[in-house]
Amino acid sequence: ENTKLFGVFSQGITRPEDASNSLISSVSDIKSSSFAGGVMRNSNFVENDTLGFAISSPLHVTDGSAMIDAPYGVDTNGNIYREKQALNLTPTGIEKDMEVFYKIPVNFGALSVGAMHRIQPGNIQNAPCEDLVMFKFGNMF
Repeated sequence: ENTKLFGVFSQGITRPEDASNSLISSVSDIKSSSFAGGVMRNSNFVENDTLGFAISSPLHVTDGSAMIDAPYGVDTNGNIYREKQALNLTPTGIEKDMEVFYKIPVNFGALSVGAMHRIQPGNIQNAPCEDLVMFKFGNMF
């Protein structure tokens, strides 16, 4: 009765339209996804407190490409040299976050404390892991 499981999985497709007079000449359909899941329990140490754990992956591109028409030089007559380049929009890594949190009622509100460990932050494969600590005080009036 005091324990709750939660989860969500999202998947999307974005179909961008080509823009005229743009450096980006074409973009494929862009596929993306995210997920989150965890468990939380109420009334652990005091009445109405909450202790929980979650694991998630923020929204990230899973497939997509774009063609850019980029200038790379100019000659003495002012002619601009351009080159088309294909770009892969899929990141090199997939961020995964692990979080533990605790919320306790206090006078005039609630105090929340959390800690998060981020693996491949920013969806960058070789990025060093990050650790965060969060504090929040909330009050309804």
